[in-house]
Amino acid sequence: MMRTVLVCLACAWLAGCAVNPATGRNDFVMMSERQELDLGARYNQEILKQYPRYDDARLQAYIQRVGERVARNSHRSQLNYVFTLVDSPDINAFALPGGYIYIHRGLLAYLNSEAELAAVLGHEVGHVTARHSVRQQSQSTAWGLLGQAAAIGTGIGAVGDLTGVMGNAFVRGYGRDMELEADGLGAQYLARSGYDPQAMIEVVKVLKNQEDFARAQAAKRGEAVAAGGYHGLFDTHPDNERRLQQVVGPARALVGESQEVGRDTFLQMLDGLVFGDSAASGIRRGRHFYHGELDFTLSYPAGWQLVNRPDVLIGHSADQQAFVAMTLEAADARLTPAEFLRQRVGNQRLAAGEELRLGALQGYTAVLPG
Repeated sequence: MMRTVLVCLACAWLAGCAVNPATGRNDFVMMSERQELDLGARYNQEILKQYPRYDDARLQAYIQRVGERVARNSHRSQLNYVFTLVDSPDINAFALPGGYIYIHRGLLAYLNSEAELAAVLGHEVGHVTARHSVRQQSQSTAWGLLGQAAAIGTGIGAVGDLTGVMGNAFVRGYGRDMELEADGLGAQYLARSGYDPQAMIEVVKVLKNQEDFARAQAAKRGEAVAAGGYHGLFDTHPDNERRLQQVVGPARALVGESQEVGRDTFLQMLDGLVFGDSAASGIRRGRHFYHGELDFTLSYPAGWQLVNRPDVLIGHSADQQAFVAMTLEAADARLTPAEFLRQRVGNQRLAAGEELRLGALQGYTAVLPG
């Protein structure tokens, strides 16, 4: 009986083993490349619903051009890579399986050269070529990508708790080993593409300085900053000196005569880039929120923090035990506010219903028992 069980386990393991295209090692995976590509294409549509593309065709084309240059020199150059600048002030970048890579305009604003942009995109390409997301999923039954799409960049623990292991890895990083592996691969791709691989280290310095500044500002306000930052960068990565030896050193052997940095071109492309909140999604000032196009203002209690995304405005208490999420959708003039609320919650029972009125605005509030 035991021999039969062991044979079955061995067969299952062999069925799930595949040669990693970037490292040449055998990895335990439970997904074919075709399934990986289909998955990425499907969830790319969901991500774009959560985070619209930044409205600058020239800048989008530039990022695609830089990304393709790096991807052409990767271990999976045959993939159809799609690089997207999303309209979000968050300092983040992430990749979906199959070659869908996103960089937030908030991160773009902190970079100083085309080589640094290529370093960020190369790191994400490294996650794709090494199939980190596929390997992560194959080691866990949790699959919370859709939930994680709603939590990308927010830093809100209660939202993140709703998500699975793999979705969390897309956004917050894959742990020290995989992040270092993506850095090493990214540095190789930089060198092969004619960029200075030192840019990988420069990106780390920029992000570290930004995080130190954010912590200092939060300390002045008596607030805490969630640990991790971009991809959990300073939780999972060793110090810069070790990174220089492990990542940039070997990549320098691949560098040809040209070691492009591209600072002037990059800064010209960024001229006019929106910094912080955009007028289209409203502006935060402390605990106040202003939306010119929709013509309303909100003020939250002292100590509350605001997370502003294109599809939702979230206010939460300092201890993250209370949340208010505001979304926008088309009104149905045929429904009263009470009817709308009952329709929204389906067949669930409402208790303690009460009409609300603010000037000419009518509303309704109720409690879902339990």
